[in-house]
Amino acid sequence: MNRIIPQNNLLARLYRLFKKSIIVLTLLVGLTSVVAQTAFAQDYSPAPEYSDYIVQPGDSIAKIATAYGTSIEFLIEINYLADPSLISVGQTLKIPYQAPPPAPVADPNQQAWPQNYPDINAQVAQVAGSLPPCPPELHDKNVWHGLVNHEWGCHYDHEHKDNPHAVNDIFGPVSVAIGQEISYPWQTVGAHGAENEHKHGGYGWLVRRDMPCLENGTGGCITDFRAQYHAIMAPAGATTRVHSFWMEARACRTDNPTQCGILRTGGWLDYGVLLVDGVHVPLPVDPPGGPFPAEHRPARLHCVENSHTCGASHGIWYSEQYNPETGEPGAVLPQLAIATDDAWSKINPWNPSEFVPFCENGQCRFNNSVMEAHLLSFYLPLQLDTDEDGIINLNAFTDQWGKIAPDCVAAGPACIPIQVQNLPLGHYQYRDDSHGYQPTDHDVSPEGEFWIKFPN
Repeated sequence: MNRIIPQNNLLARLYRLFKKSIIVLTLLVGLTSVVAQTAFAQDYSPAPEYSDYIVQPGDSIAKIATAYGTSIEFLIEINYLADPSLISVGQTLKIPYQAPPPAPVADPNQQAWPQNYPDINAQVAQVAGSLPPCPPELHDKNVWHGLVNHEWGCHYDHEHKDNPHAVNDIFGPVSVAIGQEISYPWQTVGAHGAENEHKHGGYGWLVRRDMPCLENGTGGCITDFRAQYHAIMAPAGATTRVHSFWMEARACRTDNPTQCGILRTGGWLDYGVLLVDGVHVPLPVDPPGGPFPAEHRPARLHCVENSHTCGASHGIWYSEQYNPETGEPGAVLPQLAIATDDAWSKINPWNPSEFVPFCENGQCRFNNSVMEAHLLSFYLPLQLDTDEDGIINLNAFTDQWGKIAPDCVAAGPACIPIQVQNLPLGHYQYRDDSHGYQPTDHDVSPEGEFWIKFPN
């Protein structure tokens, strides 16, 4: 016998089925709308089409095209290049925009050093094991020290790189000319105070001795030196244009290595503009009128990606000494280019002041414990040869920018000693890479411990 479904039950079921269909259809329409809106936002989010690239020494259109994954023809087209072989150093080119990938995340529990720092095993061997932190009263901010105070058996939370006393037999006691071993009267002063009070850990010495006198195309070589710099390889330093220095160098003629003399000078160095992966990052402190002053090419170069040229922890700064307000060069035109491969953090080109360290509290090798004297050079111009014998002997003072200051009688904030002893006119240069010099990692923390703190 067939069962008869009451009419009201059938209608109720149909109504409930209809409501479910409407709900499902509404959800599908809403989801489709969200997906479409997301796709639209992704497809049409504002992103630059091109970036600016500053042509570097040794660059060519072919090299730039390969580095940025594009074609020679495309670069010629977007830059309106009539003759692509005639690009010049300092020229700005458009390149296809590439968003940088995130920097690699360091393992805070892993303490590993690159293989090209062979001295680290010998350095670590000096530390028998864990040591307590040094009490504050043992720290003299005006005296050089390494990471460990061996006399008292304790460790500091920063170090000042190479030992400047290692060349006392060549240049004399380290503090004679500058009044102290760390810092000097002409330290720069910013909104937060003077360098030695606010960023004391940023001072480091670079020391080389008994280097061979290599032919480098300049006519002169530097065989021994100690140079004190002030730099923090992190956003705090990368966004600062002017940094102080002091250098003492023994230099010789490459055509006559027995003809040698000594230079002592210091002051402020202009490190120009900030370049991240070769692209200019504009800052309020930039030189007016463009990325570089007309006749100078200083720059602070950093990387954000592991490319064919460098990795995210790499930074190298090139300097010049001249007064940026007047354009007047220094008396001996010194240059100090410093480099590291264990910077504290990458430099974010969209927010260059942002500090996001590779590892918190220095709990890995990215703690700026390695610094390289990439380039040290100076030029003795004809104007210094007052007796026209081709040999310079000078004992005087300069201002911060290296210009002779005849009114100075003692070292001070605007009076920097300059001394040239028996040096012929010409250009003198030293490079770590030319000499194959491997800088020392000064982090001697035992395995599993990380004593160094920012800024080091």
